[in-house]
Order: sequence, then structure tokens, then C-alpha cells
Amino acid sequence: MCRGRGDCVNGECRCDAGYDGPTCEVGRLPLRFSDGFEGGISSSLWVKVEGGGLGMGCGPLTPWAHGKNLYFNGCGIRQAITTEMDTSRAMKVMFVLQIGSNLQTASCNIDLSLGPGNGMVILQFSINKGIDWHLIATHAPSEFLIPKKVGYNIPHEAMRRGTQFRWWQPEHQGVGRDQWAIDDVDIITYVSQTNETGSNESPRQHVSLQIQMA
Repeated sequence: MCRGRGDCVNGECRCDAGYDGPTCEVGRLPLRFSDGFEGGISSSLWVKVEGGGLGMGCGPLTPWAHGKNLYFNGCGIRQAITTEMDTSRAMKVMFVLQIGSNLQTASCNIDLSLGPGNGMVILQFSINKGIDWHLIATHAPSEFLIPKKVGYNIPHEAMRRGTQFRWWQPEHQGVGRDQWAIDDVDIITYVSQTNETGSNESPRQHVSLQIQMA
């Protein structure tokens, strides 16, 4: 009822700060922003990064990306969660990913003998501030030993205000093992233009959210 943004007391929502209305409606949300990550991880763009930070433990993820990226090598939970966004016109989510490496270095390795679940990175979305997470895609380490740029259609259920995305590695062997990195995350959206006669032209694509981790 309160969409994870407040508490239900006697059938009525008591909303958290920043939310209002009978069902704790979301206020203004970002439609477009970019983050080069050279100056740090912005709390206005990412609400949670656990088990990782800026780094180049798996290299610069060339040829698809360059420079620093969001690199995970911590113990416990490894995940990155975006801020709430307005994705009502969103089409695709795209990013660069690497899990371990062919070189099996100390800062970027993966034990494939433990099965495909070990080290797997999952992309999910939530529309209720993380109470429930829904699957978009899974990424097996054996397919991402070198950097790859991937893209997925955003599910219809995620095309709304208040959507968050999460990159999560549910199973790993701890510090110094099963490292991974993401870079150049893009959300592609529709934007309608109005021509001189006032009629709507066909929608065109452009980047509404660009989180550049290079």
C-alpha cells in the first residue's frame, strides 16, 4: 500500500521524508544524469554501493570503456543500487561488464570449477525501494572473462516512476576472489518532439541516464 516508502498504520500511510499522499507518492525524479566517477561515487546517483568502489582491479574494460570503473572485491554483500528514477519512457539499459579474467590475476580472477552460480552477476529492478527485486538478466562468469557491452529491453513493469536498478553478485568466495566490474551504464529513453505546426513527430532515442564510470 505504501510502496516501501512509509509505514501503514491503521490502514493509512505514514510516509518517509520526501514522499507524500495516500500511497506515499514519489516527488521529482531524475530523467537524465551522468557520472564520470573520477570525483567519487555520487550519493545523488547511487543510493547504495557495497563490497566495491572506484578502481581498476580488472583493468579499464577496454575497448568498450576507459579509466576507472565500479570494481567489486569486498567481503559480504557485493551490489550497486541506483537512485529512484522516472523510467516511464525508458527503453533499454546498457553497460559494460567483466567478471574475473582470462589472465586470472590476483585482483581479477574467478574459479569456474565451482559452477556457473559462483561469481554470477545479476541485473534486477525494483519499484518499491528494494522490498521486491525482479530479474532482468543473469551473467555467467565464463561469458564475461573479457569486457563485454550488453543491453536489455527494460521490462514493461519497470517503465514507471520510482524504479531502481541493482547489479548484484549473490555468491562469491570473499576478498581476493571472483572480482567483477561495471562501466558505462546507459538508460535509453523515448523523447517526443513537437514540430513547427505543433504536431508530434515520431519519437527519437537519446540517452536520458548516462552513468559513465570511466
